[in-house]
Amino acid sequence: MLQIIRVLVMCNMQLINRSFIFLAFIVLCVYTYQSYAAQSSIVPVNNLQIDAALAKKQDMLLLLLVTLPSCSVCEFVKEDFFEPMMAAGDFDNIAVVRELSLQDYSIIDFDGVSIGVNSFVNRYSAEFAPIVLFLSSSGDQLHKPIIGMSSRDYYGFYLEAAIVRSMKRLNNKIL
Repeated sequence: MLQIIRVLVMCNMQLINRSFIFLAFIVLCVYTYQSYAAQSSIVPVNNLQIDAALAKKQDMLLLLLVTLPSCSVCEFVKEDFFEPMMAAGDFDNIAVVRELSLQDYSIIDFDGVSIGVNSFVNRYSAEFAPIVLFLSSSGDQLHKPIIGMSSRDYYGFYLEAAIVRSMKRLNNKIL
């Protein structure tokens, strides 16, 4: 009888150890996913004067993704369009890409002066999120903004078409 109890205890211990290892694995997977998801490859806007100087020096457009932290559509646009395009090098030699959160308090404007984010986005009628702004190094709009997401199927097409048109305007210096 004692032998049977020992075997049952050993079996339960093995089961508990396996369950613990499985649970630890699940926790590790969730933690790794959250760490990955929290990291964004899009640089946040801090100083548009510096970003604009970089864009001008390399003859590129300034692409601003206006977002809100709690906006699921903003996250979708970032994760399914911007980040894969950046990883693939689609913006290399074309655009300086920055993210502007509507939750930020202030940024440095194109002229080097601090400006409230609300004042900045009002200049471009970008009070909603997500919005993509296509700007020259002087802050002029090169293309009408892409506001929200009317179609998930065609969003990438609209984004690429707007970038191409913006680059043509920038290269022809038509402002």
